Amino acid sequence: MKRICIGIVLSLACAAAGAQDRGWYLGGGIGRLDAKSACDGSASEGCDASVGLGKGFGGYQFNRNFAIEAALLIAAQFEIVSASTSVGILEMSAVGILPLNERFSLFGKAGLYRAQVDINAGVFFAAQRRTSDGLMAGLGASVDFNRKLTGRLEWQRFHDVDFVARRTDTDVVSLGLAYRWR
Repeated sequence: MKRICIGIVLSLACAAAGAQDRGWYLGGGIGRLDAKSACDGSASEGCDASVGLGKGFGGYQFNRNFAIEAALLIAAQFEIVSASTSVGILEMSAVGILPLNERFSLFGKAGLYRAQVDINAGVFFAAQRRTSDGLMAGLGASVDFNRKLTGRLEWQRFHDVDFVARRTDTDVVSLGLAYRWR
């Protein structure tokens, strides 16, 4: 009987510890979008497809090793071949988490995205809007400052984003904070 009680207590303790890893989170960050190959072959010296961005994200962590996440990334306006360009990306991903200790974790992400690129070349040319869908992958690291607040550094690649003149892989590096409801 004593062994059964000990087994029950240990099971409840493990379940309680697992429950602490579960829950909703919401966050935001800043970063840099880089689509330099959108400028390849351009004769324009004003072509710079590297720009700052803002990112909002949220998700649900099922256990210490797996979460699902959605994010919205909005890049500042920038110039590609003398045209004003803006980019917005919506993503959905599965997140695999590898805890290194109680505070630090590594993670990998894979999922789908939808990007919208708006290009306005001026008064004499019609504005163009391109949408593209594709695959996204990423890697990152996180640090838990306390039970509720987590810092994140991550890199992501969005495959074949349509920039009107060409489709290009687009990289994003971001630094953010997440708040957890635990």
